Parts: sequence; structure tokens; C-alpha cells
Amino acid sequence: MIYTLLLGHRPENHYDGYGAHRHVELIAVPPPFYLSYADARGIVFPQKDWADLLLNPWHLHWVRENISLVGYDFSENVGAEHVGLYALGDRGNIHDGIDASPTSVSSGLSLLGAPIRAIQSGYINANGRHATADVYAVSSDNILRETECWLWTGPGGWERGDLRNGTSYYQGLPYREIAAMAGRSVSWDGERRSASF
Repeated sequence: MIYTLLLGHRPENHYDGYGAHRHVELIAVPPPFYLSYADARGIVFPQKDWADLLLNPWHLHWVRENISLVGYDFSENVGAEHVGLYALGDRGNIHDGIDASPTSVSSGLSLLGAPIRAIQSGYINANGRHATADVYAVSSDNILRETECWLWTGPGGWERGDLRNGTSYYQGLPYREIAAMAGRSVSWDGERRSASF
């Protein structure tokens, strides 16, 4: 299946008036469905009625491999000045995407191919600008399944591993045993569902 990747706050629009970052969201619908929804409402980012369709962007290989965080993380509680702005707000003013370094986004763009479209909101935001985003199509084959995780493999970068009963496996071997052979211990990141040593 094809899903929608939004890279919000376009540099061409001076990041919609915010500090330099791209707002990255992963949405479990194909781009034509998302564009119809956004166009009909004059919006760029999903609203609360689509909260259940928002996926953790870190579970997309392109994000895990390329993106550096510079602000709010996915599902992080936001500050008082941002309360009510995000689609996950009904869950306690939770951030619905990743605030990514523009440099990290730019460095990986060639791997995504051309955007489907650039979109702009019909409304003006608190900074006196329209909201903007580039819309990309990504394959669900590149997104972690519930029984998978990302494992750091050094020169190979982040590769898909298996996650069973709280233990990560790389090519059938427990990842912690691979780390032990190197004299290292494993660091687990639950939000990114990633392990490294």
C-alpha cells in the first residue's frame, strides 16, 4: 500500500514563519485521499478526526536513516504556546509529527523521488503566513510492522530486525548477543523502536 509523507513548513515559505525546521508527518492513506481531504478543508496538516491515521514517522526507513530532530518529537507533550494545534491534541496536547532539521531532510530528498505536489493552506497561521507542505508517496513496505524494529548495523546503517517478546533479532540472532560479542551493551529507543550499540 502507498501512504502519505508530509514535509511541512517549506523553506520557500520561510518555514511558515517558524524557526527553521520541517514538520514531518506519516499518514496511513494514499496521497490522492489525503489531497482530497486537505483541499476540501483548505488545510495542510491533518485535524483531530484523522488522528488515528497518523503513524510514528520514525517507523519509516527514510526518516530513521536520514532525519535529525531539532524540536518536538512524535507524541511528545507540547508547550503551552502550542496547545490545541496538533491532531493528537485530544490525547493531551501531543505532537503529531517530528520537527526535523532542514539539512537532514534536504540531504535525503533524492531518495524520495519527486513530490506529488506542494500544498498551501487557505488560512493564515499565527505567523501571518499560509501553512505549506510537500506531499510524497511512500510504500508501506518501508514502514515497520508491529513485529519489527530498526537495528543499527554500522556501515549498513539502519536495517530491519525482528521483535519478539521484547527481544530484538538480527538475521535470527539476538541483537544483544551480537553486541556482547563486540563488548558492548544495547541501547533501546522505544519511540523509534530502534536498538543500537
